[in-house]
Amino acid sequence: MTGVDPLVDRIIEIALLVTDLDLNIIDEKGFEKVITVDKEYIPRMETKVIEMHTQNGLLEESLRSTESLDQVQEQAVNYLSNYVEDGKSPLCGDGVTTDRAFLLTQARTLNSFFHHRTIDVSSFKQLTNFYKPDKKYIKPDVSHRALDDIRISIAELRYYKGLLFD
Repeated sequence: MTGVDPLVDRIIEIALLVTDLDLNIIDEKGFEKVITVDKEYIPRMETKVIEMHTQNGLLEESLRSTESLDQVQEQAVNYLSNYVEDGKSPLCGDGVTTDRAFLLTQARTLNSFFHHRTIDVSSFKQLTNFYKPDKKYIKPDVSHRALDDIRISIAELRYYKGLLFD
């Protein structure tokens, strides 16, 4: 995303990984696509976001991409339909409430494929910090690329699953 406001900022990358209930990744390659962004849009982005996406290569990739958000969300739904039933899977991730807001405003087709329930890893993080502060999860450095972030979120959720439910 080019920022955190779904009414102003844009989705420029979509990535997906599907897991089973034990959080084993079903398809390690996953789904990862970069969405085109107009060069004229860049000055609207916050400096911090421009720096982050320049450093991780996403800004350059999105300037070169020829795929629209509509094309990518259609491909994403096709990918998901190989593994899960329409409307059955919750949207999962770390801080995924923001992702849901972007999907609701910009990628409604993809959003409607997910169940209305959301599993936000950051909720487990907050609860662990409140009730078991000595058990904090130490997150590795992140690239701020969607697929890498998902892998880290899965690892973090595995940690909380082991800590709280196993």
